Amino acid sequence: MSCQKGNACRSRPQKYQNQTSFKNNLHDNSHKMKLINNMEVTDVCERCKKIIEWKIKYKKYKILKAPMKCIKCEQKAVKHSYHNICLPCAKQQGICSKCGQKLEVEEKSSKEKKKNKTLLYMNQQPSIRFACINKDFYDTVISVEQLKFIGVIYFLVFLFNT
Repeated sequence: MSCQKGNACRSRPQKYQNQTSFKNNLHDNSHKMKLINNMEVTDVCERCKKIIEWKIKYKKYKILKAPMKCIKCEQKAVKHSYHNICLPCAKQQGICSKCGQKLEVEEKSSKEKKKNKTLLYMNQQPSIRFACINKDFYDTVISVEQLKFIGVIYFLVFLFNT
């Protein structure tokens, strides 16, 4: 592509294509890189979240060395890189802590709600994943008490069949 007038679009495809995707921890397995990779981006809008995740994915993310000044309260309270507003101000006003636009709360889908409910149930009671022969009950979560009850029923059925 040239800067020549009228020659703004490329007429041929890209010459080189990468065989494997970029791995940001391929040559750098330091504690700092592991910390960045495990970091969860929160309190920002969807657009800013994608931007910060891209920076993390392609090793462009730089950790903030000292707290920055918040543009709302003028305190040195911004502790996350690429953020301009401290978390208390952003939560109080309901805005993104990076770009300052109003945050829109997204409704979780019914599938996510069901998944969260199942995880909550699994954490509250000791449970076991039980795979039945019937496809309708495959991978159903049941408690230990239910499993004991089912075991007694199967044992009784076994006794009556013999």
